[in-house]
Amino acid sequence: MTRRAFGNIRQLPSKRYQATYQGPDGRRHKGWSTFLSEGDAASWLRDEEILIDRAEWTPPANRKPVTLMAPLTLREYAASNIRRRATRLRKPIRPTSVDLYNRLLDLCILPTLGDLALVDITPAITRRWYDGLPAKSPTQNGNAYALLRSLLADATDEELIPRNPVRIKGAGKPAPKRTAEALNIAELTVYLLHAGDKALPLMLTAWCALRSGEVRALRRCDVADDATALRVERTVTRIGKVDLEWHFGPPKSAAGNRTVAVPPHARPALLEHITAMGDAGRSPHTLLFPAGDGSHPLNTSVLRDAHRRAAKAIGRPTLTLHDLRRTGATLAAQTGATVKELMRMLGHTQPGVAMLYQVADEQRDRERAERMSIAAGWKATED
Repeated sequence: MTRRAFGNIRQLPSKRYQATYQGPDGRRHKGWSTFLSEGDAASWLRDEEILIDRAEWTPPANRKPVTLMAPLTLREYAASNIRRRATRLRKPIRPTSVDLYNRLLDLCILPTLGDLALVDITPAITRRWYDGLPAKSPTQNGNAYALLRSLLADATDEELIPRNPVRIKGAGKPAPKRTAEALNIAELTVYLLHAGDKALPLMLTAWCALRSGEVRALRRCDVADDATALRVERTVTRIGKVDLEWHFGPPKSAAGNRTVAVPPHARPALLEHITAMGDAGRSPHTLLFPAGDGSHPLNTSVLRDAHRRAAKAIGRPTLTLHDLRRTGATLAAQTGATVKELMRMLGHTQPGVAMLYQVADEQRDRERAERMSIAAGWKATED
């Protein structure tokens, strides 16, 4: 407790401050509410002291009640914070990010913490909340934790709370739920034979290391006339809670806006597809892989279903659609691509991220070991 010439100030377990003083009536009086900072509490005491000096003082409880703002809840703050992030002039977040944040709030955060006042959220409460998240969704849990920490970091900067209570080490980077996979060339060839009429977009996803949203957003104008390259300058996704809408936007980063060379062996199939498009293939803004209605983008579930059938057919049922992008990065690295070339291909700005997309295999490791022995002067003996 801080003792003063007039009144006392003490910090409560909630980290807020309470101010009290003994009035002219000999009784102890306290503020209408607690205070965010010690300075705010001291200011209230000074105002009370001035009223006493002017002989204008009356007991606070007898004064005309004032309307106090209800404590700001996490639900209210999150809504206004995300709205500000989406409408700010400098680097506003994308509609896809708004959609992701709202889903994380609805699924993971607000059911437990939404109605709590910001000032009432403590490290212990956030720990219990995090421990109660479903263990089967580590990536979603990590994203939810990162979002909550970000929201309350902003609240701290705005001095709505004294310190960010979200501080669990390692919670924002959970261990991967599965081990990344990649196909070798022989496996990829057989995989594409089982992909049916979606073999071409899956082939480009693998050999050009594209994201699903990038390949489904390709237009005729994004393909070089001789099919030697693809221009990747947008991606597509569906956003919304009830009425889902298609959203076209730029890739995830500036580096994602790139041109990717198409391997020569994949070009004939791409040219044949454009020819088969007929008049639509001559319109520059026609989608390369539209849905069945010919105008809307191909739904990711359609591409994923074709992928699952092909993956099951080659005995790789745990292979994900995103593993095709890893396959492209791994094959490129194995055929001599430098880190810079991989970064350009993948649309990454950090070498470490590009390296994560490479998957080593035992055969390549044995070949690497043999090359080291040969360099050391070893010669293989014939049986």
